[in-house]
Amino acid sequence: MNFRYQRILLLLLSLAAFLSAFAPSAHAIHGNPLRAERGELDASTYDIAHQPPLPLDGEWEFYGSQLLDPAQFTNRTPEMRQADYLSVPKAWPATTRSGITVPSHGYATYRLTVRLGSELQNRQLAVYMPSVATSYKLWINGRLAASNGIVADNREQMVPANYRKVVYFDTNEDQVELVVQAANFVQRKGGLWQSLRLGSADAVSFERDTNIAVEMFLAGALTLMGIYHIGLYAFRRSEPAALLFGLLSLAFAVRSMLLGETMAVRLFPGLAWEPAVKIEYISGMIALPLFMYFCRFQYKGQFSKRWAGIALTFTTLCCLLVLATPARVYTYMMLPVQLFAVVMLLYALYVFMVMVGRKQEGALRNFIALLVFFGTFIHDTLFYNHLIHTKQLLGFGLVTYLLVQAVNISSRFSRSFTRAEQLSRQLRELNDTLEHKVSERTAELERSNAKLQQAYNDMTLLEASRRMLLSNISHELKTPLTSIQGYTRAIIDGVISGPPKKYLELIYEKSKILQHIFQDLLELSKLETGKMEFRFELLPAKDLLHLMYHKYEWEAESKGLTVTLEENIEPRDGCEAMINVDTLRIEQAFANLVMNAVKFTAPGGSIQVRAALIDTPDTGPRFVISVSDTGPGIPEHELGFIFDRFYKGAYSRKIQSAGAGLGLAIAKEMMGLHGGAIEVHSTSGQGSTFSISLPAVWIPL
Repeated sequence: MNFRYQRILLLLLSLAAFLSAFAPSAHAIHGNPLRAERGELDASTYDIAHQPPLPLDGEWEFYGSQLLDPAQFTNRTPEMRQADYLSVPKAWPATTRSGITVPSHGYATYRLTVRLGSELQNRQLAVYMPSVATSYKLWINGRLAASNGIVADNREQMVPANYRKVVYFDTNEDQVELVVQAANFVQRKGGLWQSLRLGSADAVSFERDTNIAVEMFLAGALTLMGIYHIGLYAFRRSEPAALLFGLLSLAFAVRSMLLGETMAVRLFPGLAWEPAVKIEYISGMIALPLFMYFCRFQYKGQFSKRWAGIALTFTTLCCLLVLATPARVYTYMMLPVQLFAVVMLLYALYVFMVMVGRKQEGALRNFIALLVFFGTFIHDTLFYNHLIHTKQLLGFGLVTYLLVQAVNISSRFSRSFTRAEQLSRQLRELNDTLEHKVSERTAELERSNAKLQQAYNDMTLLEASRRMLLSNISHELKTPLTSIQGYTRAIIDGVISGPPKKYLELIYEKSKILQHIFQDLLELSKLETGKMEFRFELLPAKDLLHLMYHKYEWEAESKGLTVTLEENIEPRDGCEAMINVDTLRIEQAFANLVMNAVKFTAPGGSIQVRAALIDTPDTGPRFVISVSDTGPGIPEHELGFIFDRFYKGAYSRKIQSAGAGLGLAIAKEMMGLHGGAIEVHSTSGQGSTFSISLPAVWIPL
């Protein structure tokens, strides 16, 4: 089913259960203004034959601590006390009309006379006897019609039993006399705490059959849900929520069989009252920690472990008390348990409300279902504490909530199975293409191996170059040092005749070479460690180009080289290209490129400087300067090392050029710190082109 329609269905079901739970009873729909007064109920205007059974509510005659039969009312004796009146339904302890307090433990006699219409003579009627706490005898028109348990005036002789009955009788008069003896010494409440209902035999039977059908349906549905989800857990042990939900459903199923029509007593006639009440209390209590732990495992990370632990501890203590004490003790803790359950349910409602606020999947329907359950729980709490007199409704809210949770769990299992099927299908597809994938992986490994081999070869070459470079640096340092030492010793020993100025100048030139090498090493070290200071300023790209070009133009011309400048950096759309640079550092990089071109280009050759602004969507505007020469070029295998420290190419070593191979490495670091780049393009025997690029911005003129 589509998830959208599934959610709508669940919301409608929850709403229907909520409305049915709080719907008024049939007699309220048709109106029931009739109430007994001073032990008499005038029902002559009520159409019992065609309307729902009539609740016999109101003031009944009440004889506390007396067990009277109908004959004693006919032939009154001096021992009979004057009649008092007590409202029905009302549980003991209670207060009579005259202000006498009736204790919860004791015995008494109720009497009510109902006047009927003449059309009901010679018709079969019925009384729907509720659960009377906790034993009773019923006389109708002087005849003993029904009893439950054994009524007695002491606890030792009284035998408790309280389940509903339908009592049929024929009436030959226009009135009905009801006499009820009730006794209770075994629990917290006594007396007629629920309404007796008088109606036609068919109407009362229909009402009883309807109640049985509804309760059997609820118990059966809960039992099936419990068994089903316990079975799910048996096949998937990683889902403890399914087990907890199954046990929760069974706990409520057991409790529902012991309430209302008490179907458990009908199915198991030998079940005594005390064990039945213990089972009723324990099944209801253990449902609370089961519910809290179910929510904790079903909605991980939402429900606090501490709250579930509190529920488990409290319920365990209560269950032990139920097992260790008789009903006349543990039934008094019903209200504290109910209040504790209200607190737990309010916490659960709060958590679901937070989940709704976070728009988590399924949070809204869970919140509505729990709200319905909470409403029916509050209703039944008021009902069992005799604050309202309607009917038990918890089953409706319970089935609504559990049905929603069953759908949630089934949905999770369905998604798991669907995911398993998808993974299985993907695995089959993977197996089908495994050979192809192995072939691809093998080819990829071969390519990776080739790259590693190439990298190894490059590293070997680089290491050889480094060793050669170190040898060259050693040679570069050794030559001027040897010359300086030789000239100095000659002057000291007096070998040189005449003024030593010429030799001092030679010593000075050699020291300048050493200083240049040391200066390059120091500068590169500062760049790599970030200790070099930069002074950035925003300059027009064109002005910087002309400044650098004209400063080094004479260097090339003095060697007999032709130098040309080609530029394309004119303003565009009223904007001028600007670059943010440290002028001294950029000039140093540019000078390195120009001086290298001069160094490696033979007289008669040419050097061309080009400048342009390149604007692309990926990089934005870039200011690019390139220096091209007609020198010997750079072999292809050397291009990858040209910007490495201390690297000198074969041609450079051949002509024994000055320098330690640090200039281009320094230029690369300079450009990187400006957000730029440096590149080289060269073909052996055809010259080289070095380019530097810097980020630029367009500024209105």
